[in-house]
Amino acid sequence: MLVEPYNDFVRARFANPQHAGELKDRYDSICTAEVAESADGARLRLAVGIRNDAIAAMRFLAWGCPFLIAAAESLCADKENRPLGTLLEFDQNELVQQLSVPDAKFGRILLLEDALRSLAAQINANEKQD
Repeated sequence: MLVEPYNDFVRARFANPQHAGELKDRYDSICTAEVAESADGARLRLAVGIRNDAIAAMRFLAWGCPFLIAAAESLCADKENRPLGTLLEFDQNELVQQLSVPDAKFGRILLLEDALRSLAAQINANEKQD
């Protein structure tokens, strides 16, 4: 019997990612972060469009496995239309369980966390310049 490596949650988000691509609207500011994992060549770019101290839109570009794409899609969907201060609220264990990420692919979730931290640092730096 063939065991499917991806659960329904992963397959749904991988098949039709609503948040993949570039930001297209006008925002008060836009911040982006890009991270990469050199061992497997996985790469992730996150972009956040900020309006009125809120995450008006969030988009991603990902080069990697379906787990990375599904995780990025879930994160972007969760963060949109939330206060900017919630950007780093991220429960990696909950996401790992939802996606049924195997131990060998856990690094994909760490990429997501690294990208979020990089975004937060960029946002903080931009606020200090204003």
